[in-house]
Amino acid sequence: MHEPLQRYKRIIRALTAACLLLILAVATLWIRLESVENAGDKLSQDATALHRAMGSFLEHSGHIVDQIVDMHAAAHGSLSSGLAVIVAGGDSMRMFLEAEKLPPPGGSEAYHVWLHEDGRSVHAGTLPMRNGTGAFRYEGVADHYDRIFVTLEPSSSAGSSPIGRIVLSGTLSS
Repeated sequence: MHEPLQRYKRIIRALTAACLLLILAVATLWIRLESVENAGDKLSQDATALHRAMGSFLEHSGHIVDQIVDMHAAAHGSLSSGLAVIVAGGDSMRMFLEAEKLPPPGGSEAYHVWLHEDGRSVHAGTLPMRNGTGAFRYEGVADHYDRIFVTLEPSSSAGSSPIGRIVLSGTLSS
């Protein structure tokens, strides 16, 4: 008679321990989820503040922000990112691009910015880098580009089309 009671107590203890572990796991996940949500909210707030600041600056200078494009890393697992701001202005276009966390180019390599339209790429210029961060300004004709990308080219001078690997890319809206 004592043996079934002992077995019952062991089962109850095991179930109690399992429940406590489950509660602890759920609490841990809840805390991490809140942390991720808070980080996402902060990032969203930072992006909104940047958008407002740039918009305000450009509006006071007589320009209108047409698009803000998130530049995403092409390589899986890369931390590289960027932001491009397209400014409308009649038949001309201005683009301000910032990139960060790019690995330093090796030897004679350089990062180049390209605009893509209907299967062809137009070289916008070389992205100057310092400590993994680069800033670039482009002024040109307002064509109907569908994509912006940054490549790592084998030299500081680019040819008529990219031959290096794409490191950042962003899609433009029509």
